[in-house]
Amino acid sequence: MGLISLIFVSLGVFVAPHTASAVVIPGAVTSVTPAQNSGSPNSRLRLDFKWSVPDNSSPGDTFSIALNPTQLTNWDTNPVTLVDPNSGNAVMATGTWVTVPTPILTFTLAAPYFSVPRLGVQGAGFFYTKVIPGPFLVDTPVPMTVGPSSFTFTVLGTPVQPPMPRERDSEKLGTWTKPDQGQIDPINAISWQLSLGSILVLQNPPITVSDTLSPSSGMVFNCPAPTVTSTLGVWNWVHYDTYGLDNTVGPIPPNSVSGTCTPTSLNYSVIVPIQPYELYSLSVPVTLTQTPGRVSTPYTNTFTRTFGSGTIDLTGSIQFDPGGGTGGGTAGTSINVGVVVVGPAPPGAPTSFPVTISCVGSPPISKTVSSLSPSPTSVNPIAVGSVCTATVVPPPGATVTYSGGSGPDHNTVTLTPNVQAAIIATITYTDQPVAVPEGGATTAGLDSTAPDDSTLASAGEDLSAATIFGLIVVGLGFFLLVMVRRRQSEIFSMTFRT
Repeated sequence: MGLISLIFVSLGVFVAPHTASAVVIPGAVTSVTPAQNSGSPNSRLRLDFKWSVPDNSSPGDTFSIALNPTQLTNWDTNPVTLVDPNSGNAVMATGTWVTVPTPILTFTLAAPYFSVPRLGVQGAGFFYTKVIPGPFLVDTPVPMTVGPSSFTFTVLGTPVQPPMPRERDSEKLGTWTKPDQGQIDPINAISWQLSLGSILVLQNPPITVSDTLSPSSGMVFNCPAPTVTSTLGVWNWVHYDTYGLDNTVGPIPPNSVSGTCTPTSLNYSVIVPIQPYELYSLSVPVTLTQTPGRVSTPYTNTFTRTFGSGTIDLTGSIQFDPGGGTGGGTAGTSINVGVVVVGPAPPGAPTSFPVTISCVGSPPISKTVSSLSPSPTSVNPIAVGSVCTATVVPPPGATVTYSGGSGPDHNTVTLTPNVQAAIIATITYTDQPVAVPEGGATTAGLDSTAPDDSTLASAGEDLSAATIFGLIVVGLGFFLLVMVRRRQSEIFSMTFRT
């Protein structure tokens, strides 16, 4: 039986089986840029980044962005989701935070997006951080490094000033109470705060507030009652932050606020006068009923404040604001060329074969396939939709035929996404020496009475002598025939003249 060896080369992208062990991808984050160049201490800073992963990355592979905790920390612990808008917003990767001992955002490539071969996957994303340095008395440039990028962020200074009275009217504000913004733990995720300012002292109490939550609001009140505090409306510049801090005066007088609370409604009254520069704050916690967070639709709440004959609606909104981003890439495609060698090969036959992939509109790709390294070999990606022809150069004394493709020679394919085209080239050796048994032994299928070599040689010599003698006889006979004809012609001519 002849020797058959099978050698493969993958021209395009070889899709190796996805292994269970994940790979940490170094250098996947290529740049990090702040969305603004200045801000206050403890303010929120958005960071934009660009990323890319190698061809044929697998689900479970990871890449990370680490923060310097003396410069920045994570604003929240919400996941950061990267999607491919060209694939129906399919999730490409999800980033999760680890905050101890150093804030690190680690992205994990997702299935099923990376369950198929992918080429040239890259994109952009963003996440939120909190500015750590400060407070400073003057604006202070602070060098920062995040991932591969360095930039300078100016922390705004806060001059020291004496406290000053601050008069405030009623206002509405919603704040997140948990770093995951209710994505993991929705209970009491938002605190709605209604502030009743001392400007109302010009009117007589009571002051009533009411609120109703519909099912579409995505929230329910966490009863039995709101928390009520009294603060003195004074700017304290030493402890200044984004919103400013008021100095707490102390607990409110007993029975100064009363009312009822249900999961969907709230009705309370302030039945004592609010003093000059005083602020009554009603903090009402709510539990989210629509999670994970409504990325495109904010949570909105409206308090109705009634004071005497006047009614005012105070509306506040707060939106789930995670990091995120986009990306994309092309689906992988490749050509597998299998070389089947049908033997036996002659002594000194080559163990490698030149393979050329010629694609319409692209330069040809050449590769040498070695039988000593039968694993598929990866070269530059080939564009999806390309029409390519595989050619294998056979060695001397051999022919090549193809299967698996189209065209006259069955070696042409059109590359489609996520599909590895396969062409088999069969090399057959045809110019082979005839094996002669040693010691004059007979070969199966031959007559056992066949003459030996000396008999064959004598027969060959006899045959050659007989052939030469016959040619001489034929030549003499032809010569005599010509002479007779000539003599007859002369006689005829002579007779005619007579």
